[in-house]
Amino acid sequence: MPAPDAFAPPANVPLSPAADAAWQRFMDTEVWGPKLAGAAALAGVTALPRVVSPATPGAGEPQHLAVTWGAFPESMRFAVSGITDDNKSEIAGFLGPFDLADSQQLVVGSDRHWRPAPPGMFSGRYLQDEYLEWRDIRDQRGLVAVEFTCEPPELWQEFFEADREGCAKAQSEILKADVKAEHLELASDLAVREVGENGKVEIALIGLKGEYNRRNRWNTTDGLVHLTQASNTLKAEVALAVQATIDWTRDDNQQWRDQQQLCEWTRIGEPARDSDPSIAWAVFQAANNGPPVVASLTPPVGLYIADWTESRLHHPDGLDGWWNAIRSTTDIEVTNDDVRRTFKRVVRLRVGPPPGDPRILEDCTVDDLPVTHGGQLAEVLTMALFVDAWAAPDVEASPLKVVTKPRPGRRLLQSLHDASAANAVALATGSGTLEARPAAAVDDSEIAVGKPRPSQRRGR
Repeated sequence: MPAPDAFAPPANVPLSPAADAAWQRFMDTEVWGPKLAGAAALAGVTALPRVVSPATPGAGEPQHLAVTWGAFPESMRFAVSGITDDNKSEIAGFLGPFDLADSQQLVVGSDRHWRPAPPGMFSGRYLQDEYLEWRDIRDQRGLVAVEFTCEPPELWQEFFEADREGCAKAQSEILKADVKAEHLELASDLAVREVGENGKVEIALIGLKGEYNRRNRWNTTDGLVHLTQASNTLKAEVALAVQATIDWTRDDNQQWRDQQQLCEWTRIGEPARDSDPSIAWAVFQAANNGPPVVASLTPPVGLYIADWTESRLHHPDGLDGWWNAIRSTTDIEVTNDDVRRTFKRVVRLRVGPPPGDPRILEDCTVDDLPVTHGGQLAEVLTMALFVDAWAAPDVEASPLKVVTKPRPGRRLLQSLHDASAANAVALATGSGTLEARPAAAVDDSEIAVGKPRPSQRRGR
């Protein structure tokens, strides 16, 4: 029998009965099943002996392990010139349609009648790519508070499709706003128009009219409910974790230099992030370089805000009640390298004055510097993924997969990141403005519809 809480929503956040059932099905049939099968096929086997689904855990009590990383985008260290310690927090907070290559354009319409999308449509927090996103809350006085989330977009996608009105009500309660179901849906079909190297134009569908819009106004300009960055998905987390259990081996028989090199050679995850290499390395080591174990992700499966250093935020009069875990579940005790430690499991955090406190965040300092942007507080947060491991002395070894050093050249994601950062730098420094990408009208005759990009509903 599957464990009753195997596929509970992250942090056990409340869902309507219909949405809860939809989420259970989604996690079982569209996340764990396909990702396990895909990783096994990647290794050339039918099953991975050292990884199990949360629905079929190992025998006995597991050992809980924590994989941790910094919440502020590590990839900004690799971005274009113009990003400094003084402006990186401001730049990281920009909201814009930055995650398109120069050859791509967002278009709306239906069937073969497409037109350029309105400026700013489908904007996201593209530079916030460590499975954490935040929103600055300001008034006429300045920065009042910051809200953080690591709730996966797939959760709210399933919620909306199972119970539109219940989804809108839940978001209203979180945001303390009047969210309507129609605010959350795509008003028209949405796609990406791309010109290939051969000049052929292709239309890749993102979502259909009436489907859930992950970048609706209540999750971008007017609020923050869940993650929006294209790589910040639960599917990506699970795929990365199960693929990392493979015994990846260099074709020159040398040891892996570090976690970035493991990601770069194996092409699992994005080496420029802090999260992906940290997850891949920790799971790889646990599955292949220690006592024989079988492992899974700890229910409820999710990415979590696991810790923060309150003392780094300072005000002479103290800050009692300023750190508020709005959506969370019970703490978890982990053992890493024989060291026991307790971590939080928070998916929504607000940092700011409690009711009745007239002060604002701009009255405080973080690391002795005035607080001006939420990114400064992201730097005091620690993110985590939790793993369950069961001793299994008779388990088979992980399948071996030999990999070759990748060819020189920049990865697509990093190239997109650089372009995104360049746009944000221009806005922050006043050296440019964000404009809609120009395009001629789309002629039906030039469209070649190839294999469609997965729609928003199924994510990446």
